[in-house]
Amino acid sequence: MSEVTDKEYEKLYDKLQKLEKEISLVLDNSPTKKIGHHVISQLTKEQHKIQMFSLDKTKNLDNIYNWAQENNIQKLNVSIKADGLALELIYSKGYLTKAVTRGDGLIGENVLHTAKTITNIPLYIEEFEEYDNIAIYGEALIPLSIFEKLSTHDKKYTEYKNPRNLASGSLRQLSANVCRERHLIFLAYGMVPYAFHSFTQTLSWLQVIGFSVVDNFVINTDINEIKQHAEKIQTWINTLNYAYDGIVFRDDNNAHANQLLREQETKSSNSKRKISPNQNHQIS
Repeated sequence: MSEVTDKEYEKLYDKLQKLEKEISLVLDNSPTKKIGHHVISQLTKEQHKIQMFSLDKTKNLDNIYNWAQENNIQKLNVSIKADGLALELIYSKGYLTKAVTRGDGLIGENVLHTAKTITNIPLYIEEFEEYDNIAIYGEALIPLSIFEKLSTHDKKYTEYKNPRNLASGSLRQLSANVCRERHLIFLAYGMVPYAFHSFTQTLSWLQVIGFSVVDNFVINTDINEIKQHAEKIQTWINTLNYAYDGIVFRDDNNAHANQLLREQETKSSNSKRKISPNQNHQIS
């Protein structure tokens, strides 16, 4: 059990991150170099197809605008960051063969047996028949209505403080039946390799082939438009049936986003400070 609340941890994490930037030093054991939880269980360990990076965070919309201008980003995809457990789904010759948790970003746990109980995760996709290794990324979560029902009618669920903890605990069960009775859902937010020009087109195609996707829309990189839509989102999120922990702004041009990612990976490898790719930003 954590010694501090998630809110207190976030405050301390932000202070540490700010200090590291000020003194241009990040120690090898710094929490800012770790992503997610360390893998400790009886579940099989799997290396991710690509590293699952964390998002750069900001509380200022002007930072989003400046980031877009500095990197010549023309369109932004704006989506809700669902507060669940990140998963990498691997399809081989059309069949779902692995479902790997984020873990430390490089290695996670294969929870295929429990992921198969999530009814909106396709177990077979005809469009993937010709490919050996297609990765779909998304969040596994428990709808708020289901979490409220479970925690109200069964005392064994009161130990879980929020839907995210219950979703994580459910997927990492050794028994698939335990996960099945908790009615998780999956919201996709990406695919590798990219098959479309824009991130928005990718999400639309994922819906066509059977996935549910994160709520999203596209805007221009105009500061007034960014702020206008951010205000609308505050009303929009109140209608969601799942927990969220921020709003994600992405470069909608897949090719351009990948180019920026490669450039920053090169900079990181040539620097003593390990900096996560600045491809996406999150308001939280």
